[in-house]
Amino acid sequence: MLIDFIANNLEIFARAGGGGSSGGGGGGGSAIAAIPFIIGYFVSSKFRLNRSLGYVVATIVCLILVIPLFMLSPFLALGFAFIYYVGVNLGLNTGIAKFLGKRKHALKEVEKACVKDSSWEKGKLINNAKNIFVKYQNDWQNFNFKSMSEYMETQYLNHAMLMMLAMKEMHRINKIEDINIKSALISDVKDVDGKEGDMYKVAFEASLNDKLIDVRTNSLLSKDTKPFAEQWTFIRHNDKWMLHGIKQATEDSSSCYKPMNDFADKHGMYFSPDWGNLLLPSDGVLFSKQGKRGLDINNHVIGYWDNKYIVQLYSYSYLKSGIFAGGDNRKYYTVGQISLPKSYGKILVKDNSIINNFIPFFHNPGYRRVETEWNDFNKKYRIYATKPDMAPTFELLNPSFMAWLYDTVSKNVFIEVVDNVVYVYVEDHNIDSKSYEVMMEVLKRVYRELKL
Repeated sequence: MLIDFIANNLEIFARAGGGGSSGGGGGGGSAIAAIPFIIGYFVSSKFRLNRSLGYVVATIVCLILVIPLFMLSPFLALGFAFIYYVGVNLGLNTGIAKFLGKRKHALKEVEKACVKDSSWEKGKLINNAKNIFVKYQNDWQNFNFKSMSEYMETQYLNHAMLMMLAMKEMHRINKIEDINIKSALISDVKDVDGKEGDMYKVAFEASLNDKLIDVRTNSLLSKDTKPFAEQWTFIRHNDKWMLHGIKQATEDSSSCYKPMNDFADKHGMYFSPDWGNLLLPSDGVLFSKQGKRGLDINNHVIGYWDNKYIVQLYSYSYLKSGIFAGGDNRKYYTVGQISLPKSYGKILVKDNSIINNFIPFFHNPGYRRVETEWNDFNKKYRIYATKPDMAPTFELLNPSFMAWLYDTVSKNVFIEVVDNVVYVYVEDHNIDSKSYEVMMEVLKRVYRELKL
């Protein structure tokens, strides 16, 4: 992440000092420009809990480094200082520091509120937050919905339960061990009249051994032990502090979140910017890990239809490589998925165009071309399946639905079945609520066609 930031943001300085040559000097310039950035970042990152002191220390270090450079070249010294302070600001405003902008005001509000109401005592608030932090990790890995209901608001509990049910459908557990809370700081407070609706937030810096396991094979799908920062919000109901939500420090404050939230509310579903890779599929053509790096799911919407079928929409991306990488080095898809009551093996349906026929099926052995009894259908669409005898029984393979799908969404839309899950996806760089509305209509049509 730091290297990407440097590469993307410091290129201008490399170009500025490059002279007249258009050859291969840019890489060396970028590397040189990265040096003050890295120094500034690491000098300041040690003072995230006291940014004032961090700026003082960073300035002293800057003067020690810049004065000799100024003797050599004033331009070089000013450039160094500017890039250095880009690193300083990033170092002081990432991780837990991202949540501490209102900390001084929050502590004053806690002191004032505590005079009238002892339940606002700072130590009690932090201990409550720490206890729930640990309890939540244990309840999450054990699918303990009942315990969660004792300290989570209904809306947030319903969202968490859906995520856990989706994990269960994928035969996964998220095993969590070695919980270590490094810092727990009150970061925001709202004291309303009375007690109902009081709010406080705690910024956590913590680490744990986070493992995602496939229970069918007891295989480790992923493991993460890196330190992380989160902000937990608690709201008082019936004189009890309830967990209202958790925000990751890595979350973007994107303007698309409100429209996406509104979209989810409109359809009785739940939105989250980033749930990591807990529900990242690991099988099939699109989600095959072979040859793909940096796989990620974001802008996740999840809901439950008829209390039977989990429905999801999300943006899926991975890093491109080789000669096709280009300027934007990620490939994006909008994906809609719905669980089925029975398995069809693996099926892929796509437009029978020349471009789409370059899909590398050598990465996905076992697929065979299947033709239907409708010649016109076979001319327009290609079907591949691991169980050819199951493909004709798949209800979506009818000409009227496929024609509607390609006319409504895109000629490059794909339908993929992996066992008991249907994925409908299209390559889409413009992830927004409008594209999700289109995909929602597709899922509703899929739901009707399959007569679920």
